[in-house]
Amino acid sequence: MAATRDTVTIVVYRITGRQGLIDIPHRYCEECDLTVRLVQGVLDEIGESNVHLDVKPWLLYFWKPILRGGWHAPILTINGRIFSQGIVPNRTSLRNEIQWLRTGAGESVETHIGHYPNAE
Repeated sequence: MAATRDTVTIVVYRITGRQGLIDIPHRYCEECDLTVRLVQGVLDEIGESNVHLDVKPWLLYFWKPILRGGWHAPILTINGRIFSQGIVPNRTSLRNEIQWLRTGAGESVETHIGHYPNAE
């Protein structure tokens, strides 16, 4: 069995919900809520205690993802690296990436930055 690595930190920057003094309705970014639910579901499947999810309001923390190249919510980072933005990520790719970071087994997947499936 492969040795485990350090804690994996997943951050989702979303534009909906409470953004400081204002509340952005969920209808403005359905992908934001779907991304949070997807990540929570994957973490429930994996059952790892060393994988942590943090959901942050984009308007209050916009500079953090922008410095990494993320500009379109929802922005999902894993250990500070942008995994996806502007879309709901692929469940299998996300699970594989988390497992790869935890165990080092298999291969790391590509990021989904700016990947829009129907734009090709």
